[in-house]
Amino acid sequence: MDSSDKKLLIALLVIFVVVFILLGLIGMAIRKLMEVQGDRIDREMGKAARTGTVHDPASFKALAKKKNHRIYFQESLIPVGLAVLGLLIFVFANTATGRWGDDLIGQFSTLFYRFDWSNPDNFHEFFGITLPCRFPPLMDDEYGGLPHAVADYWLAYTVMPIWIVSGVYYLVVSLGYVSRLLRTNKRASSIYDHHLESFNYFDAFALKGNPSKKEDEKKEEGKKGD
Repeated sequence: MDSSDKKLLIALLVIFVVVFILLGLIGMAIRKLMEVQGDRIDREMGKAARTGTVHDPASFKALAKKKNHRIYFQESLIPVGLAVLGLLIFVFANTATGRWGDDLIGQFSTLFYRFDWSNPDNFHEFFGITLPCRFPPLMDDEYGGLPHAVADYWLAYTVMPIWIVSGVYYLVVSLGYVSRLLRTNKRASSIYDHHLESFNYFDAFALKGNPSKKEDEKKEEGKKGD
């Protein structure tokens, strides 16, 4: 194994570790969000379950779904409103300037570092397979791939952040809806579970008394009465 192959293995290992850490952090964030949203539907349904307003899985699911839809609608107003706001700005600005064909994504990217992902030197053949061997360098443009702002790109700098925030916000709201729905199905199965697997006949004595003993006592009282 020559030095270039060793560098490739090191680069792949670094990429793997970074991707693994990012996926782990994203997974932890999603799990926490689902837990919080699941607890929310528990609170919403707690009083109804304790007071007997819902008395079986069907009525529990029906009421929980209504509450879940209401929460989803209320939480969706913000991201949808942001998306509409961005669209109105886009339409009014382009109606005034006539620049409907501008590449807003490309213009918005000038605010960040830009890397030359298409550079062939970024890849190396390893055991007959072409794999990335380094992080791509900055693009060789007039700004050297460095972040910069262009006054003429003001529309992209305005509407793109609005749409990005709107999209991420709506994704979080939708994940919350799914989390509450899953918790609803789980609770409907658990709080009305009448499975006999964990049932112990003799444990009922402490609550209702021994039914056979009560029958014997009634018979004895009947004989004494006679």
